Amino acid sequence: MGAGHKIQYDFVFTRSDGMPVVDLRKAWKWATDSAGCPVLLLHDLRHIGVRNLRRIGVAESVAVKISGHKTASIFRRSDIVAESDLRDAARLLDGKQNQFSHSSAIARPQSQDAEEKFEVEVMLVQ
Repeated sequence: MGAGHKIQYDFVFTRSDGMPVVDLRKAWKWATDSAGCPVLLLHDLRHIGVRNLRRIGVAESVAVKISGHKTASIFRRSDIVAESDLRDAARLLDGKQNQFSHSSAIARPQSQDAEEKFEVEVMLVQ
């Protein structure tokens, strides 16, 4: 069989003896209760997986293929931004600010005449 093709005995969810799980809902409830996560939904794992792929820098196009989403727009609905993601981004940005000069350049036109060569004054703002 080629890669990506499942064979008859190639099950995603199996018991310890290799036999397939027949009632996924019952098995999932048992697993989440045993793990102390009774409200965890199977679909939550997809969202967690998507978020983790993006956090480690996997390109969106690659993550879409891994997660099995049909389109990038559907994938982005699963790519939930957590408050901690926003705090981490702010912290990274703050750290990078120290590497750059704290001045910014502002350009403003000096001539409005369309016939003249366009001239610009550049000012550095501290």
